[in-house]
Amino acid sequence: MRSGFSFCFLFVILFCSPAYGLIQKGAAAPEFSLKDGDGKPANISEFMSGKVLVLLFWSTESEHSESALKRFDEFYRKYSSKGVNVVAVNVEHQNITPEDIKHIKKVLHNLDVSFTALIDEGLKTFAAYDVVAIPSTVVISGGKVLYELPGYPLTGVENMFDYLKNLAGDMPAHIHKTAHVPKPQAVSDASLAVEYIKKKSYEVAYPLLARAIEIDPAYVLSYIVLANLYSIENRKDAAEAVLRKAQSIAPGDPSVPAELGFLLARIGRFQEAFSFTERAVSIGDYPLASLYHAYVTSFKIDLNDGIKLFDAAYAEIKDKQQFHMIRAEMFELKSMLKNSSADYRKALELNLQASFE
Repeated sequence: MRSGFSFCFLFVILFCSPAYGLIQKGAAAPEFSLKDGDGKPANISEFMSGKVLVLLFWSTESEHSESALKRFDEFYRKYSSKGVNVVAVNVEHQNITPEDIKHIKKVLHNLDVSFTALIDEGLKTFAAYDVVAIPSTVVISGGKVLYELPGYPLTGVENMFDYLKNLAGDMPAHIHKTAHVPKPQAVSDASLAVEYIKKKSYEVAYPLLARAIEIDPAYVLSYIVLANLYSIENRKDAAEAVLRKAQSIAPGDPSVPAELGFLLARIGRFQEAFSFTERAVSIGDYPLASLYHAYVTSFKIDLNDGIKLFDAAYAEIKDKQQFHMIRAEMFELKSMLKNSSADYRKALELNLQASFE
């Protein structure tokens, strides 16, 4: 088995997983005056006449922002008549170019967004609301922050929309379990460690991860990043130990059995790997679980069954480049070099396309 680092996981950390910060509940909502894509100014007070105002901080460079825009558009169309207002605040870059504005407007047009969208040129509103993760959501009523959600975690999103439906007068059909909210410094250290890992500055990443775990022992992502760092340096026993510790801390978190199963599969322990990835899929709420399970199934059960699971996972995995990288590795290890080459080539094409967008 190859001793590769999970680049899929790195992508999830940087663009899909929640980072925490964000203005706290009960705080006064900072004032702002921003412009839309056509240069028309708008002030926050213009949107405060209803029961509740939802601010969605987003960027075209954040994959989950598109999902958030779609979900909030559906919500707005249904509940705007019940006093709910939604404003999207784009936080693309500090210095916005005409090309940026054109691209932002194109994305909003393609998604058919029906609520107001403003552009935070200079990122002053971004800073005033202490935004760290993109997307992030702030719910305001009476000038005060009622609810905040950094990032776009699946369980957190469902809780938030249940909360918003309740504010609009609809009782939610069910309540989702609340996830652990990490301490901001732990998230900052773990995120910074990822950046150093990408630069191969491993000696800097290790102490950052150690500090993140010390600050917040329940923040599972720190353990997973550390395990992947151990894997890079071919310290598989250390990686496994870290993930097993994380499992004991957060037994209901699907990311841990998914990552542990993928690690074990890459060192040939398919029996154990299968049980972990199967469990991760059953828990849900982790985008890579189905992809990892397809990988493991290809070796543990049957290649054809694995390929079917890859096909099923394709629709769930938003980053297709990472999908093709994982499947290419499976084909390569199965000595199916033609299939492997096709997937690696597709991953490269997608990477090149993204670099020119």
